[in-house]
Amino acid sequence: NELFKVGREIETYKTKEELVEKIKYYLNHENEREKIAKAGQKRTLRDHTYEKRMVELVKIIKGYL
Repeated sequence: NELFKVGREIETYKTKEELVEKIKYYLNHENEREKIAKAGQKRTLRDHTYEKRMVELVKIIKGYL
């Protein structure tokens, strides 16, 4: 929930039953599935790069020194 917008950039589930329900739903709603997949990929390529992760890691390490 902190890294991606649930239902817009990524999908989640809490139970096996919910997982199966969502799988069935998205298999029958290809446009919605594609929209979420593309939004998630776009967010990943923009915000979750190695460079940005290393900057965060350095800040964390400096906080322990």
